[in-house]
Amino acid sequence: MRWLQSHREILFFWTLFLFSRLLFLGRLPIFNDEAIIIYLSRVVFVNPSHWILLAIDGRQPLFGLTIVLGQLLPVAPLIGARLTMVAWSLVTFGVSLALARELGLSARARRFYALSLIVCPYLLFYDRMALAESPIVALSVLAMLVTIKIIRRPSVGMGIILGATLGIGWWYFSLILLLVPSMLILIIAYGIR
Repeated sequence: MRWLQSHREILFFWTLFLFSRLLFLGRLPIFNDEAIIIYLSRVVFVNPSHWILLAIDGRQPLFGLTIVLGQLLPVAPLIGARLTMVAWSLVTFGVSLALARELGLSARARRFYALSLIVCPYLLFYDRMALAESPIVALSVLAMLVTIKIIRRPSVGMGIILGATLGIGWWYFSLILLLVPSMLILIIAYGIR
């Protein structure tokens, strides 16, 4: 019976998170960055030889591809692009809860943490925007989770997953590489202990 309650609880938090992100998705203001990336991604999708347009605007190619995939949905291009970012924020939510469990937070603390992630105004706003922050945050949290797992029990497989996560993140937004020094410091600090 306890197993059923915990799964119901997980389903409740995931549903609440998803509902909060999908509510009024089209009523948010359209930002200049969103409009530019949606337009450039569509241009590149129609004519793949124009990939240089994304580079000129300082966009990484995988982010443009993700935006295009959202535009293939049978909804308005803006809503489709924002839906892909909601999917990334759902990944962030799940990985954040896994990280909280890995760090040994109690069930009560994890419930509070999940509720905080759901109602945080900053996250509630930016999780729904068609900007590169959603995939970068998801991949950064995943990189932190894998780093903690490497610290606790080093393995080649986890190292490969960490490298792949950072590599994919670089193809979304090169700012993810700023995590590397802090992850190395963590690994070295725990190795000395």
